Amino acid sequence: MVVPEVQEVPTRLVHARDEAFRRWRGSTSPRESAVSGLWDEDYAEDEGLGDHMEKAILVLQGIMVLGIGALVLFIRNYLPTYAAEKGRNLATKEDIAKITDEVERVKHGYTEIKSQIDRKHQLRMAALDKRLEVHQQAYWEWVKLLRTVYEPKEVFAAAAVAQEWWMQNCLYLEPEVRAAFRAAYMVATDHHRLVNDHGSVALVQDSWKTISQVGDVLVRAVALPPIAGEGEGIATTKPSSGGA
Repeated sequence: MVVPEVQEVPTRLVHARDEAFRRWRGSTSPRESAVSGLWDEDYAEDEGLGDHMEKAILVLQGIMVLGIGALVLFIRNYLPTYAAEKGRNLATKEDIAKITDEVERVKHGYTEIKSQIDRKHQLRMAALDKRLEVHQQAYWEWVKLLRTVYEPKEVFAAAAVAQEWWMQNCLYLEPEVRAAFRAAYMVATDHHRLVNDHGSVALVQDSWKTISQVGDVLVRAVALPPIAGEGEGIATTKPSSGGA
């Protein structure tokens, strides 16, 4: 078999072929141009979107940094002040509660004291007319006893009457009057003996003081206001013989 001899392609044909290829590459169809334009637009949009995302990320990072800084400043500056103010408010409330409790305690104590005073006053005012009458009777019984101090035969009877009267009325008497009246009728029966026996002057004076002071004690216990001014004190008759 005879192989045909390959003839060499003329140079001008090669150049023509290359020129045609270049022209073909340089001139595209409308479809190819549209596809290429769409690709370029998508690429441009992707590039723009990437730029926007980067900017958004930077903005978010800045916001986060500012937020963290604000939070640090809040914790450092406001929280201690808030805690201190809260503590002061709590202390103020506790102080107010203590003051309120103290005021209530004082008010309760005042109420109790006032109630006790009122009860005592009511007791003192109970049967006031009767008590005044008994003190007047006590004064009269004391005068009769005083008149018989230097009468040995009469003083014992007067002392017995005074003792009987005291036992029947002593609860109506003021405590000081009650004690003074009882001491007077007990001492009265021995006073004349101390004087007649020329005993100790001190004993005679003490005996006479015990008997004679009942009148003044009665006046002080009753303490009636004067009608037309200060009245003169009630004078006790001092015996002419003996005595202090």
